[in-house]
Formats: sequence, C-alpha cells, structure tokens
Amino acid sequence: MFGELFVTDNIHPMIETGKYTLSLVLLSYAIACFGSFVGIRMAMDLCLAQGRRRNWLHLQGAVAFGIGIWSMHFVGMLAYNTNIVHEYDPLLTSLSLIIAVLLAAGMLSFIRSGTL
Repeated sequence: MFGELFVTDNIHPMIETGKYTLSLVLLSYAIACFGSFVGIRMAMDLCLAQGRRRNWLHLQGAVAFGIGIWSMHFVGMLAYNTNIVHEYDPLLTSLSLIIAVLLAAGMLSFIRSGTL
C-alpha cells in the first residue's frame, strides 16, 4: 500500500542517508511525555484556579509545554546522524524556543477561556 512512498532498496549512492541514535530517540520520547504531563496537569489546575494564581499557572504551563515541545524536537533532531556537517544557529534556536512557548501560551489561553 505504501510501497510507492518509501525507498527501501536500490538507494542511489549519491543520496545521503542517516541513522538514529536510539538512546537520544528514547530521551526525546521521555521529554515529550514528561513535558506533556506537566503541561496538562497545569492546564487542569488552570481551569480551577482564580486570580493571580491563575495567571501564574498560565505562565508556568506555557513555559512547561513550550520547553517540552522544543526540547523533544531538538533532541530528536540531534538523534538523527548523517555524514553532512550541520550547525545550529543560537539565535534561531532561541527563537524557536520562544515561538514554542508563545504557541503553548495561546493554547492555554484557549483552554482558560472555557470555550471548549
């Protein structure tokens, strides 16, 4: 069924291939699970909180979710090894973290509004 979508044999020598480091893949999965657990737990508390505590939980939940999302993807990228030299720009890497936290904050705003 999916045979046309994947190249499984006769890979041309000019095509770059890579391999995953299993320990980093498992670490990425563990980070995703932990970050999701903390973020969802804070989202549940956010729905019940009032006043300043609600704002504080919103901020903490956004940071937890955002860092969980970002670090899971970043460690997942580090887990993939190729023969191509690559580098990560600190500015763009930091920007991607900020974007993940802002998107998580937006998602928590939606949950906080109670319109689900």
